[in-house]
Amino acid sequence: MEHPSNTITISIVVPVHAGSQYLADLVSQIDNLRNDWQEAGLDLQITEALFVLDAPIDNSPELLRKLTINHSWIRLIDLSRNYGQHSATIAGILYSSGDWVATLDEDMQHRPQQIEELLKEACSKSGDVVYARPQAVVHGGGYRDMLSKLAKSVIAKISGNQFVLSFNSFRLIRGDIARAASSICAQYTYFDIALTWFTERIVTADMDLSDSRYKENKQSGYSFTTLIQHAKRLVLTSGFRTLRVTTSLAFIALLSSVGYGASVLYSRFYSDQLIEVEGWASLMIVILAFGGASIFILGLLVELLHMGMLQLQGKPSFFVVNRSSDAKLIDEIAKLSR
Repeated sequence: MEHPSNTITISIVVPVHAGSQYLADLVSQIDNLRNDWQEAGLDLQITEALFVLDAPIDNSPELLRKLTINHSWIRLIDLSRNYGQHSATIAGILYSSGDWVATLDEDMQHRPQQIEELLKEACSKSGDVVYARPQAVVHGGGYRDMLSKLAKSVIAKISGNQFVLSFNSFRLIRGDIARAASSICAQYTYFDIALTWFTERIVTADMDLSDSRYKENKQSGYSFTTLIQHAKRLVLTSGFRTLRVTTSLAFIALLSSVGYGASVLYSRFYSDQLIEVEGWASLMIVILAFGGASIFILGLLVELLHMGMLQLQGKPSFFVVNRSSDAKLIDEIAKLSR
């Protein structure tokens, strides 16, 4: 779809697996938002909504194909099999072309109109990535909410990456960063962690989010097994500072053994102090020395292995981003508030 070169473009990416009862409403709301911006005379346009068909288990493909008749901005991406929401999102982003990319769930948990709030936050805080931050529990306060919050808190603590607490599938991402991060994602790369490799301008926008599908029929796009796999991917991609702490403690143990050994030798040859238990001092020196050295070497090996994993996953040495259109975006968003 052609559009004026000075227009700021938005791509929307929606993974689809079992959302037939929500898709017509979702498309209608996206269309309403497009029309609102057009009527307001904004140089801001939703040029495409990419629906990624992740081997749907309902009639979502047929429904979307009918919707494309009256909505030329709908694009369908048909994956060869079910890869999961995470991979489907990455695939959709790679096929996007917008200056900004918004990712939404299929079940109307994320309202297209709320993209405006994400854009406003991106402008006010100069963000490259904006996550929606729920003001209340999303899934009714059940085990999903508790497990998700606990897992993020633990991983954020031990990895030292506080952005983990903000991760959400409803996000707005600068287009070149979104596509660059997607392009380097391997099978077990966590997409949101990959985003932190390209930018630290990550902010949040408070908004009301609610998973109506889960609240109504207790059905979710994520099974318990899927949630565990999701957490596993997050763990494998995160950089764990505990590895460095372990190596540091081992080095301290090694130094302690050297210091203790020196004090024993001093007591034996230069002091009148007697060592009451024969062999105890030398045993402690050997344990501290070899134990500390072993842990230190093991820590180094684990760190090297982790560095190799990050290299295989494509963590970049640098990335150049184009923010030249930000001033214009600020002007266009200001018009929405008038």
